[in-house]
Amino acid sequence: LTPYFGRGPIYPIEQGFESKGCRTRSWWTSIFYIGNIVRPDDMCLNIAWYLHNDMQFHWIAPLTLIPFALGRKILSFLIAMLFVFVGIGSTLAILLYYPNMSFNDPTALTNNGDPSFFKSVYIKPWCRISAYAVGLLTGYIVIITGRQYRINRY
Repeated sequence: LTPYFGRGPIYPIEQGFESKGCRTRSWWTSIFYIGNIVRPDDMCLNIAWYLHNDMQFHWIAPLTLIPFALGRKILSFLIAMLFVFVGIGSTLAILLYYPNMSFNDPTALTNNGDPSFFKSVYIKPWCRISAYAVGLLTGYIVIITGRQYRINRY
């Protein structure tokens, strides 16, 4: 259907770029939501890396929520610390492999001229898990405090 979606001077040339990875040998990575880890250059749909990350986070969420629900405080603490260490480790790995990145530099959010930054750092789940973990822990804190929060509609 993509030939009918657009118009423009380069549209016929670029038409079909999003499905090239689906026709190659890496179609199975999209089915199992691992395309951001295995063969990221041949993803079926390039923006699907975000879906892959979310699904991977949903897979590991029960590993963290079940100990919380069972009241195993030591195991819950160890899992929370694991998230902290993963966050620290991914930050150190980024600084190790991309030493020109600086937290004070506004251009640090770009790929600094290195095209491998996207596939080796940006789309990886271990660089994005910390925000998801903060959400899980915040939800747990809201549940154990027993408070009712009223959220206005507007």
